Amino acid sequence: MSGATHFLGAGKLSAWFPPEASYHTFGVDDAFFSVYLAAVLVVVLIFGLAVTFVIQFKRQNQDDKGAQAGRPNIFFQALWVLAAIALGVVSFTADFCGFMDRSVAPLGATEVTVTARQWDWDFTYANGYVADTLHVAYGRPVNLILQSEDVAHSLTIPALRINQGILPDRTTEAWFEVGLIDTFNLRSNIFSGPGYGDMASALIVHRPRDFDAWLQAKVDIFIGRTFEEVGELLYNRHGCKACHSIDGSKLVGPSFKDVY
Repeated sequence: MSGATHFLGAGKLSAWFPPEASYHTFGVDDAFFSVYLAAVLVVVLIFGLAVTFVIQFKRQNQDDKGAQAGRPNIFFQALWVLAAIALGVVSFTADFCGFMDRSVAPLGATEVTVTARQWDWDFTYANGYVADTLHVAYGRPVNLILQSEDVAHSLTIPALRINQGILPDRTTEAWFEVGLIDTFNLRSNIFSGPGYGDMASALIVHRPRDFDAWLQAKVDIFIGRTFEEVGELLYNRHGCKACHSIDGSKLVGPSFKDVY
């Protein structure tokens, strides 16, 4: 930890943010806490001055009601304006270099095409394999190509401090390099309809050789699956569940129950 993050202590991680799973998170956290700390100081300053002025300049004599105030202090007015401008500049430039770094994926990054729809995800790899969860290798940069099949969504991975909008008829990108082997939450945080709560998945981080072996084994969806499991995979992958139930209940379209 560094900067404002170090100043506020390690305890903030569990209370405020999930653990840092990418080196990008340090810049995001430092920028957030720097602006947050500055805002707290400004609030305390304004509140303290307000209380001080109320006590110091309370009207002592009712005959003074309506009396003209003294001339404004140009020095303090200028100081106040410059301080506000400085706070605005700091807020908009905090972690600017990190923002630029996160905007352009490094050469050779693994590309994964992410397709969002109501209300599930497709993660398509270079070999054509399509997964419903995002699998990546530890220590390898990954560039996500994001697109939507219907309405606006977003790709949010809190542990990586990623929150990228996914808009219809547009392609956006987000890249990261995971530095922690674990499973992390992945979801959309833009309301996209009544099934929005189901639009959750996971980011699973493998050791590089394990990821390569996993990807090789997943090229054929029939490997290691029964016909029923393949059907369930396709039912979820292609968004059939958005319109067709399997328990007889009616959604937009007829149920798949007993169709076979």
